[in-house]
Amino acid sequence: MRMKTNRSNQIFGRFVGVHYSLLQGLYWMLQCGYYAFGASYLYQMGLSSTHVGVVFACVGALSALTQAQIANAADRSGVIAPKWIAVSLMAPASVLLLLLSFGVESGWLGIVFYAVVWVLVMDVQFLLCTMSMDSVKAGARVNFGISRAFGSMSYALTAYALGVICAARGAVITIPIAAGLSLLFTLALLLWRVQPSKAETRAQDVLPQEEEEGSFFKRYPRFMLFVAGCSLVMIAYSTTCNYLVRIVNMLGGGSEELGTAIMITAMCEIPTILVSVWLNKKYGSNKLMVAAAVMLSVKMLLITLSSSISMLYLSMTIQLFSYSLFIPVSVYYVDALMQERDRMKGQATMTLILAVGNAVGSLLGGYLLDTVREKGMLLCCLTLSLIGTVVMILGTERGDMRENAARTDEQSL
Repeated sequence: MRMKTNRSNQIFGRFVGVHYSLLQGLYWMLQCGYYAFGASYLYQMGLSSTHVGVVFACVGALSALTQAQIANAADRSGVIAPKWIAVSLMAPASVLLLLLSFGVESGWLGIVFYAVVWVLVMDVQFLLCTMSMDSVKAGARVNFGISRAFGSMSYALTAYALGVICAARGAVITIPIAAGLSLLFTLALLLWRVQPSKAETRAQDVLPQEEEEGSFFKRYPRFMLFVAGCSLVMIAYSTTCNYLVRIVNMLGGGSEELGTAIMITAMCEIPTILVSVWLNKKYGSNKLMVAAAVMLSVKMLLITLSSSISMLYLSMTIQLFSYSLFIPVSVYYVDALMQERDRMKGQATMTLILAVGNAVGSLLGGYLLDTVREKGMLLCCLTLSLIGTVVMILGTERGDMRENAARTDEQSL
């Protein structure tokens, strides 16, 4: 049975790689409506910066909690395919987006629906990463770097298009667009066919829940410090992403300039992600994570110093060396660092960092905008990013991690 499963995966391997790239593309097109234009939409709904921060914070906090529970449940069962968990999350998200598009009036009920949608969508992210690693182990030719680069390209083009559309129609137009993308993404998930064979599932490596909860960080003693540093850096990063519309407005721009800035950021991710496999083999994921942390702070410094839209555009190009490294290398880092039974939890932890960053950064950013305005917010974010970079460097695993990473990457080619 195992040989038959692997042979089938190999036969359809090239198509599976294209299919996974399509999943990444649709997912990040969908996410663009939230990360790039979520604040614009909520401002159009009449919320203040503090209230926008509360909504974003609730989304991030709930996403962090639910991702942890989903990962624990999946690891304990060992047999539930990430695909089906993702489908079970996207189905209600699609329904709620349709209700927001055609049936629910603006107001607090609509805002609650909006928040629930993005909790569900954000929970899918670590499942996509797990699907990639599982597919490689099942013998399919899935290259995470190439697929994630396609996701960034899709995000970039969507950001520019939405910027133009929102300038003419308002940010509310992002909701029906997101509904359509959500339905397409759910359909693509349903058509996903690659699964690890039964002998390759995590069930054989799963520990009892009481041992698992108490020993995860004991098995990786530096990982907790690493997570703390990443969280501080991501608080700063998420704040500038969520409130980029206010930074653009401060510099004299509008929705079209916002879309252009986001497009530049996303396009700069593509080259680095494409060569991430080579970089990972040559330097190791731990060294690349340190480089990403340093460059995220450099980008934060340049944004803080920006005095014009042109300077802001220039600061966006630092994405080439910062978050574009963090995206794929964090996946490789966890896969190289952790035992098989811990990898889904490790991947969930990395996306949980983004959720925590989004939650805390959104709440903090909304408060700072209403008190010390944009410049004060940026100075606070710069301070957090610098502290987080130092802590992250201290918590990054030492030694040569290239061997495991190279073995995993070679299987994906």
